[in-house]
Amino acid sequence: MFHQSKCKEVTLPIKEIPELQELFSCPRLQRAVGVIYRPDTERSSHYYMVNLAKQFDSLLYIDETRAINPV
Repeated sequence: MFHQSKCKEVTLPIKEIPELQELFSCPRLQRAVGVIYRPDTERSSHYYMVNLAKQFDSLLYIDETRAINPV
């Protein structure tokens, strides 16, 4: 949804805005952070259902990231 909007970065204070609480109250798939990419199990092992409005105060979206360099 955010990627299609062409926004590079978005911050939404879900808990502060009732309309956002309503919008993000339905269950959605979320990808776990820090997982290893394995195409054969990507959907079953890296995604889970969340209710963003109940679990998070804010939502931060960054469209493109890159790997860090080891120290």
